[in-house]
Amino acid sequence: MGMSPETHESYLPLFAKQLPDCVVVSVAYSLYPGSKFPRPLQELLDVYLWLCTDSASELFENSIGPESVVFEGDSSGAQLLMCLINVLNDLRHADISERVLMPRTFVSVYASYSLQLSAHASQILGATEFIITPATAYLAIISAYSPLDINFKNFESRLNDRDEPNEEFEQLLTNLDRLHGHRYMSGLAARFEQLTDIRMSIVTTNYCQYIDQSVTMAKQWLGPVQFKVFDRLAHGFISMNLVDSGSKEAHDYVLNCIKLGFD
Repeated sequence: MGMSPETHESYLPLFAKQLPDCVVVSVAYSLYPGSKFPRPLQELLDVYLWLCTDSASELFENSIGPESVVFEGDSSGAQLLMCLINVLNDLRHADISERVLMPRTFVSVYASYSLQLSAHASQILGATEFIITPATAYLAIISAYSPLDINFKNFESRLNDRDEPNEEFEQLLTNLDRLHGHRYMSGLAARFEQLTDIRMSIVTTNYCQYIDQSVTMAKQWLGPVQFKVFDRLAHGFISMNLVDSGSKEAHDYVLNCIKLGFD
């Protein structure tokens, strides 16, 4: 699961070729500004539940739907998949008659697991990143995930304001932080004690401004977990596998994690 199937054409066909006994499904979920949360998550849930029905049986040789599932996602796609796992987990513990098929493994690549404001060291160091600064990233998150009606030009000026604190603005940040702490938005709010049957493979780079969140997720995950950090690779390295040898190595590692996820 990535931003869109088109943006990940450099590796999705290779995944399909290297996984001949599997059906590779990539969802072109709606993006901001055309849609806001929870629409992308709802679309993932709709597609996944459909794949587990008889209507999708023609995709599978056994004609009974998937026998086992591995989730793989990078960046925002991984963040959404972690939230989807939380939704599916709630469904399987709800009083419903339908069986909910959980993924056996989740391969998560350079993901953000929390939409809340934080002072993680990697995000502070990320202030030196001239493309995606912490303020820019947070404003993008607010834009895509907040159901509140906010004047974002005013919001940005307040975020960078060095004058006296504004109580109204501080209350807005508090409300947003509480909202973004829900497990359908932030993976670190998961009910980890209920997810011990899922293997977690976390792959990231030492340049990722969310690496601290990856470390926290690896520590909190109560099921089987493996954690891999690649040196000197940019965020998005999995899509650069055709032009960079280091990215190719990381791509192959992710592919192997997926293969192991079915064992």
